[in-house]
Amino acid sequence: MLGGLLAGPVWAVQSDSERGFFEELPVVLSASRLPQPLSEAPAAVTVLDRDFIRSTGYRDIGRLFRLVPGFTVIQDRGHTTALSYHGLASSFASNKMQVLIDGRSVYSNYLAGGVDWGGLPITIDEIDRIEIVRGSSSATYGANAFLGVVNIITRHSAEDGGAMLSLLGGNLGQFDAAARVGARYGDMSLRVSATHMQDDGFKALVDDRRNTVATLRADYRLSSRAEVTFSAGVNSSLRGLGYTNDPDNGTRDLDSLHEFVQLRWRYAPDLDEEWTAGYYHNTERGRELQFVPILPAPFTTVDNSRVAHRDNIDFQHYFRPYASLRLLWGGEARREEVSGASFFAGEPGRSTSVGRVFANAEWRAVDPLLINLGGLYEKFQGETGRLAPRLFANWQVAPGHTLRAGILRAYREPSLWEQKGTVEFGPFVAIESQGRLEPERVTTQEIGYLGMLPFLSSVVDVRIYRERIRNLVTFESRGALPRLIVNQRDDVRIRGIEWQWKARPSESTDLIWSHALTRIESAAPNGRSSTPPYSSSLTWQQRYGRGISSTVSLINVGTTEWLDSQSIPSYTTWDGRIAWRFRSGLSNNELAVGLINGGPRHEEWRLPGRSPNPVDPFWYLSLRTEF
Repeated sequence: MLGGLLAGPVWAVQSDSERGFFEELPVVLSASRLPQPLSEAPAAVTVLDRDFIRSTGYRDIGRLFRLVPGFTVIQDRGHTTALSYHGLASSFASNKMQVLIDGRSVYSNYLAGGVDWGGLPITIDEIDRIEIVRGSSSATYGANAFLGVVNIITRHSAEDGGAMLSLLGGNLGQFDAAARVGARYGDMSLRVSATHMQDDGFKALVDDRRNTVATLRADYRLSSRAEVTFSAGVNSSLRGLGYTNDPDNGTRDLDSLHEFVQLRWRYAPDLDEEWTAGYYHNTERGRELQFVPILPAPFTTVDNSRVAHRDNIDFQHYFRPYASLRLLWGGEARREEVSGASFFAGEPGRSTSVGRVFANAEWRAVDPLLINLGGLYEKFQGETGRLAPRLFANWQVAPGHTLRAGILRAYREPSLWEQKGTVEFGPFVAIESQGRLEPERVTTQEIGYLGMLPFLSSVVDVRIYRERIRNLVTFESRGALPRLIVNQRDDVRIRGIEWQWKARPSESTDLIWSHALTRIESAAPNGRSSTPPYSSSLTWQQRYGRGISSTVSLINVGTTEWLDSQSIPSYTTWDGRIAWRFRSGLSNNELAVGLINGGPRHEEWRLPGRSPNPVDPFWYLSLRTEF
């Protein structure tokens, strides 16, 4: 089900004050960097744990967010998932969330700060849990944590001894193969994972894919109080783009390579103190040649290839000076480079650097009242430094019932491409930045409730919020080309309510209902409709005995018009999976059959002026064996 306790080193434990009624709720790290039960986190947090992720049968990580309140997910192609929290996004740049893998930021500078969900160097099998902070968190993670944070956390390698093999086949050319091997050598544990995915995409499009991912994680215990973790990974992908019979956006391939290395050190002198430090390097490469009809030549080749690098070092220190006070502080320094012939016309590339310092205090003022005060100061190269503060109060009004309220301010620095980019098609400039863009700024006020109810053994999480955004970065058309990248003059106001209800009517049944109502006030008409006015999901998990189980999710999304899409009518779809777990000899096995995009045919995204772009149902059969 949704949830799961924090799996990790011994120093990430609960204090006496965190035990009791909320003992069954997950402990999260992403809200403030401090280990906290959900009832004490200064934010609304949704946790997708390992068992839940596996039960959905999803091949793509991005699809999981259809089941998180407030998130909008589209598939404009079979291999491409774009998602946003509270709209104001396009399929090209859904750039208002910080996305982390084991603390490593993976937003892409050559995608204007968006995330290439199909190019992430991670296998879905190695994920322990995903923590989603629903709300601004720049006070914890800096500029890109503008409207939310997605923190993907992989399992410790010591948890994966033995081997795993899996195969999946289905319609539309689906064929997946995955393997994992784990071993332990004294104080060191090791895991190697690999996955190959391929399919032909939707029938009406050229969107086939061939994706291969390989990762390595090694954990070495230096002593009973210290540990070093090394991880590395690569994603090699070939994906079809463009449209047949469309000279302006003809068919082509995107050949991409995403890779990383990461080193992390942890030292815990006692249960109430921890030092950590780390370094990582990300590289993203994409090769894409597009043929565009430009006179006098019949076609001009536009080189959309690009390369991005990121180097990052960080440290943090957590300690408890008094029984009622926990403190955390740290810093981070990052350098980024990005180059692309058609993205920075006339320039070999661009680079920037940023430095951050942050702190968070958790103070138990009186026994039922917890105060979280945090802030982050950051300075980008050539820009003025800024402070992002946060103040939250969590009041346990009764055992199992917590009210939270807070106010915070967050910023998003425009990406290198938004700040300095120019897109050229032959002699024509299609998109150009006006330069010197102001950072986007959001002020958020929210209240929430988290409660455990005896009715059907339920847990209810409610968030009510108001967000005011200034200096929204957007496109402005002034007749002929180019389209300018500018700050919107008028403020954008977003308000809404979202909730998640989890229930266990019996030991064999779990129900999860997520719902969101959102309203956007904006001078730009498509801004007002860039998120559905309502979205909902209902997931039913059933265990029948003898190793047989099923998961069915019903998803309903209101009318939406992303910033680069036509208006898409509301739709209802469903995903389902039935699995049988059984033992044979020395192996544990799982045989499963599933369907994605069930129900009436529908669209999720369409280019203006283009023909319909319906998604297709994917059915599959899979077999998994663990030794």
